[in-house]
This record gives sequence, C-alpha cells and structure tokens, in this order.
Amino acid sequence: MKSKTRQNLALAVIMVAMNLRVFSAHAQNVRLEKGNTYESHVYEGRASVWCKDDRGTTYLHRTRCRASGLNPALTSYVVGPQNTGATELKLQSVHDDGSQTSKQEDYEDVVGRTEDRVNLWISTLFQKPLLKHGVNRVSYQLVNDAQAIIEQGSFDVVVARGAKLICPHDYLQSRFPSDCTGSGICSTYFDCNEHLCQ
Repeated sequence: MKSKTRQNLALAVIMVAMNLRVFSAHAQNVRLEKGNTYESHVYEGRASVWCKDDRGTTYLHRTRCRASGLNPALTSYVVGPQNTGATELKLQSVHDDGSQTSKQEDYEDVVGRTEDRVNLWISTLFQKPLLKHGVNRVSYQLVNDAQAIIEQGSFDVVVARGAKLICPHDYLQSRFPSDCTGSGICSTYFDCNEHLCQ
C-alpha cells in the first residue's frame, strides 16, 4: 500500500514539474516584439512655415517644436505562444512610481501576437502609454472567449532617460490652416528632420 502511495506521489510530482516547465517556456516567449530595453529622448527644434492669410498674402510663421520619443519604437506588438486557444491578452504595467496602466488587446493565436501594436510611449487625452521611465513590471494574462486563463506571467521592461536631441531649423510649406497656428506644424517638422537630430 505504501509502495503505491509513493508511486502516486512521485507521479504527481513529475506531472507538476512538467507543467511548471511548460509554463516557464511559454512565459519566456511572451514579450514585446521590439525588445525589453528602451531609451527615451526629448527632441527640440525650430520650424518656419510659409503660410497665406485670408487675402492671399504670404507670411512666415515661426514656432519652436518639442516632442518625446522612444527608441527603438513608440509602439510594439506583444508576441507569445501560438495555437493555445487564446483570443485576448490582458496587460497591467506597474511603474517605478507605483502607478499602473492596464490594456486589453485582441490576440491572434495562429500568429502568436497581438492584433494591433501596443502604445508604449504616446500620451494623449485619449490614450495612456504602457511604459514610463525606470523598470516596468508587465503582468499578462492570455484568455479565451470564455475568459478562462490559458497562461499568465510577467516580464520587465526598462526605459532609460536618453540625451536631449537638437534638430536643425527647417522651412516648410503649409498644407493645412492648422500648420500656421501654434505648434501645428511640429508633427510634419519632426517627420522630416528626426533622422538629423543630434
């Protein structure tokens, strides 16, 4: 009787160990496609825009531009295991300052990644970034249509503060009325000059 009990106990221990190994292997595969180490930069520069007023008179609108960037990317897919039956990925990031950000993303199980790229750094009135400066502990749950948890775990993402980068002064032609008010041209300015900033 004792022999059977020991055999059953040994079998149970082996099964638990096997499950732990499978879980651990999957957990190592869930990560940001662009990597888990990032560097932020502040970009600054001056833009001059050729504009026209209501009478058709051409004038020059000057503005200072400032933006925050993240290398290697502002957004990233979250990649993970394939063919698990998962349809959704739930993320919760705990930042160094104690604040938290939660996101829910559709998961393409056949491909093994989120359907859309996750916003890592862009902060607006309508969206919050997954990351902040320092160490971000990102906990995740892969769930199916019934909200049953298929897999869960966590990984760390580090964002370091990089140097401020100065971009060259540029002259641009306005395309929209908003280009000629405030800093409306700055998005176009950085699109054209970001690779020249140093």
